[in-house]
Amino acid sequence: MKKRMAIVSLFAILCISWQSQRRMVKDKNWKHLEAMLRSGTIPGDPGIRLDGVYCWVDSETLKQDPRAQYLLPIGFYANGLIRVDQTVYHDSQSLSYWCSMITNVPDRNYASFGAYRLSHDTIDCYVFTGFAGVSRSVRTFIAHYTGLLKHGDTITGWRMIPPYPKVRTDLNDMSDYTGARMYVFRPAPGCRIETDKIWMNRYRRPDTVK
Repeated sequence: MKKRMAIVSLFAILCISWQSQRRMVKDKNWKHLEAMLRSGTIPGDPGIRLDGVYCWVDSETLKQDPRAQYLLPIGFYANGLIRVDQTVYHDSQSLSYWCSMITNVPDRNYASFGAYRLSHDTIDCYVFTGFAGVSRSVRTFIAHYTGLLKHGDTITGWRMIPPYPKVRTDLNDMSDYTGARMYVFRPAPGCRIETDKIWMNRYRRPDTVK
């Protein structure tokens, strides 16, 4: 019985993941993300740090939650994928745990992930982003972000830019997304994500998958 229940649960998770991926591909910004994936451009090592995460610098959040260490972390990966987290973590252990969950749970393989390009010091990316929906639900859309890389350890002017996703502005304060923010690099020991397992890799050229 337990074995049968495990098989049924796995089937349910895979179905949810498949449905989620179908919905995401229909997003109006998918064509931009897919083009970035198919371009075959690997950012290389222009000075961006791949051995940790960039965290938002916000004094007000730290006043309200002094234990916060990793604010809305952004992770860059060598194969051109990016993860823009929308969570505040109190320590590296909780961040590492969530990273392992993303890799191992299929339905979360699209959450917060996207692709990025780096042109000189300008970061350009499309990322799956969660927004508030009705009845406390979360709706995921592909959003367009940009920022400037400074000296490898700092990102300035990080913000969402057009084309904007069509979200409920009465439920979402869009200034939280479009207002410019600064991020600084922080080591994140133990936070490892197997980016070759992220489902959007299937849309990349075979010679660019790492």
